[in-house]
Amino acid sequence: MIKEFEFKRPRDPKAVAPTKVGLSQERENLSGNIDGVSASALEERLAKASRRYATYRFKLPLGVPGQPGWKELDFLFFTSGSAVAVEVDDVTFIHRGENPEQDPDDLLRIEQLRYLGVNVDKINHVDNTKLMTQEAANATARRLLT
Repeated sequence: MIKEFEFKRPRDPKAVAPTKVGLSQERENLSGNIDGVSASALEERLAKASRRYATYRFKLPLGVPGQPGWKELDFLFFTSGSAVAVEVDDVTFIHRGENPEQDPDDLLRIEQLRYLGVNVDKINHVDNTKLMTQEAANATARRLLT
């Protein structure tokens, strides 16, 4: 008896592999921008978390863009009676011996903020490990702004 030849059917590219029950995560509704300015997911989570505690300016230019000494501040939060400057740092790669808390650009940013009439003592650096989920971002915003 002769065996019939069977053609292999091409795999459906739209088919989705079944997921394990209980491992699906709820998708975050992140748009990729804050007030019309493009932002990372980390910055967007911090902005959402801080709305209940303070108002803010995002990507505040310090100095004249394109000129020597021009810097950009990620967030400037305004709480009741004070201002808090925040930089979101991605610490997945840091050179050995580098400490983001001792960034020489921070002194320049503080000086430019004081020139604008905003009195801040330091630039708070928040690393990406504290903003990986919205719950972590909420805790970080509460710690920074209250």
